[in-house]
Amino acid sequence: MDGKRIELASVEIEGKGDLTIAGCDEPALFVDAPSPEAVQHEEREGKQILRLADDARIRIGRTTPVTVRNLDGDLFVRGLQAPLTVEHVDGDITLSDVGQVRLGSVDGDVSIASAVQLTSTAYLRGDVDLRRVGPAELEEVGEDLTVQEAASLRVTHVGGDLTAAGIAGPISLRQVHGEVALRDVEGAVEIGLVGGDLVARDLRSDLVVVRVDGDATLDLAFREGLQYRVSAEGDIVVRYPEGTSARFFLQAHSWVLPRTGSFQVEAQEEGRAVVRVGQGGPDVHLASDSEIVLGTTTPDWEHTFEAFARQMERWAEELRRKLERADWQRVGREVEEATARIAQVVESRLQEIDLEQFGEGVQEAAERAKSVDWEKIGKKVERAARQSAEWVQASLRRLQERLQQQSPQPTPASRPESAARDEERMAVLRMLEEGRLTAEEAAALLDALER
Repeated sequence: MDGKRIELASVEIEGKGDLTIAGCDEPALFVDAPSPEAVQHEEREGKQILRLADDARIRIGRTTPVTVRNLDGDLFVRGLQAPLTVEHVDGDITLSDVGQVRLGSVDGDVSIASAVQLTSTAYLRGDVDLRRVGPAELEEVGEDLTVQEAASLRVTHVGGDLTAAGIAGPISLRQVHGEVALRDVEGAVEIGLVGGDLVARDLRSDLVVVRVDGDATLDLAFREGLQYRVSAEGDIVVRYPEGTSARFFLQAHSWVLPRTGSFQVEAQEEGRAVVRVGQGGPDVHLASDSEIVLGTTTPDWEHTFEAFARQMERWAEELRRKLERADWQRVGREVEEATARIAQVVESRLQEIDLEQFGEGVQEAAERAKSVDWEKIGKKVERAARQSAEWVQASLRRLQERLQQQSPQPTPASRPESAARDEERMAVLRMLEEGRLTAEEAAALLDALER
């Protein structure tokens, strides 16, 4: 069905096949399917109801509420500002630039980039990846959960690992079977059970953890008036900035006191101790079935490589958007010019380097590097590079598919020009996939071309 237009107030969709929904400015519904028989349409109680028997692409007014139920395929939604309700999907869900989202059961993976609000009331069987979302409330995630930038986060159950960074409000986790890694959280953190290890860095409010079955690593600046309680079956390692003031209540088989800085053991008996660091500060209650280690912070190599991975993802996303908007007729003419400009900038920056100061910095870094766990860093590098490469490749594959699906069939007169444009597109994609251009270089080149 090609270009069928339906006037609407709200829409319900169900059926088989993959479904793509794109928001548009016009308050109407346009359906594109392989054949007229693939779409059944009826109006009921003011709602437009579609039943699909095959893959379909739909353009719909951005402010039109949409409900998708019992979809036997993958779901892709982009640019929909009105509420989106998904009651059941057998495949994967990919959403971007959407408003309020309410999810029922999903058998595949869920990926959401930029959503005003997210609520899940049923079982999400696969991995869940959230980026730049508002308040997120999830009932049950079957596999891993990754959250990058959210207003707040509440999760009842996670079957795999949970990673969250850049959370503006509170985090509430009832049970996570795998590992938990938290970073840059402004609100209070409350956790019931962590089945694996816990790593918490740069938390700026209360931290209460009922039980960690593995080890717990806390890298925090403890603040007056806040609450800190952590209990773990494994070791608890606490790192804090120099000049920290806090009183640590320790309950463990053994403990290791700080090697540097001033501290005082105020009380000590079998299995218990009270250690004061500095003057004043909050009370920190730590209980471990093993050992507790207190000490100042060390260079945060892990943070460096996590930030590198996030930057790679941002570059890849920016590159994807630029590739969609690029004027491909100009690319071939201007790539050489842009490359030359970049080379001149790099050369000028190299000439500005103070070699003496640079040498001193190298010596200082070498001294610090003696205490670094290089094996762990190597694993972080490998994982970050692998994840970034996989993300870029997946984005490029999706872009290629969209280009192939959306390219109109050329008329005889326009075929040579269209073929040339397609060849330029594929040339850039090949350069990226073959490693001849990095994501950063490509983004910079495209920026220059845009200007």
